[in-house]
Amino acid sequence: MVEVVDIAIRYSATSLQRKHSPRGRYSAARNCLRLEFTFSCAYCLSAESLVAPAERFGGFEIDHFVPQKLRKDLVHAYTNLIWSCAECNGVKRQTWPTDGEVAAGFRFVDPTVEPLAAHLAIVGCLVQPLTTAGKYMVEVLTLNSLVQQHRRSMRERKIVAFETAQARFMLLKEQVVADSTLRLDAELADLATLLRDVERELGRQPPWDAPAACACAPTARRRPRTRRERRRARRS
Repeated sequence: MVEVVDIAIRYSATSLQRKHSPRGRYSAARNCLRLEFTFSCAYCLSAESLVAPAERFGGFEIDHFVPQKLRKDLVHAYTNLIWSCAECNGVKRQTWPTDGEVAAGFRFVDPTVEPLAAHLAIVGCLVQPLTTAGKYMVEVLTLNSLVQQHRRSMRERKIVAFETAQARFMLLKEQVVADSTLRLDAELADLATLLRDVERELGRQPPWDAPAACACAPTARRRPRTRRERRRARRS
């Protein structure tokens, strides 16, 4: 069964509510971040499966929203960590607006605090800034670079392919309902497979190395085996 779904890529009109809370070093939060940001870059919205489908983590990286050099106390703070593609993280790195720039409205927007849709909009293959903060992000993160435009062009082609296959699938289903003698099972199955593949490429399905658990998941305790272990377990 294939449902009609909206696969358009757009910035969220609501801020992302963090549901994970891992502890320890920031590198241990990788799986939490992948799940939290649904395997997509928080800044350009590119999906892991579109950027580098054969690589682990899609070639993505952990970004420190406030750079490490400015707030060493936030280096391992999960609330300061963002899931980002290598391109966005590579140009952002230690970049941070000056106090004067912030006063003038030029700043980064934390997607877990404010909705990015209030500052950015995707129009065709370009990201259009809606505010001064949006303009700052487009320029600093090079959101309209040739690489980013190529990604959006690929995404648009895949969306067209998805919508075409989806329309064909629904039409065939209606024909089968109207005429029970039609045998279109094979074609319907092929279309369903195509739809799932395109959904995965667009980031609507988990990538091949999607984690089964994250740092928040409790570690299962091994059952005591020896007599000594059983005595210790009873005392604890």
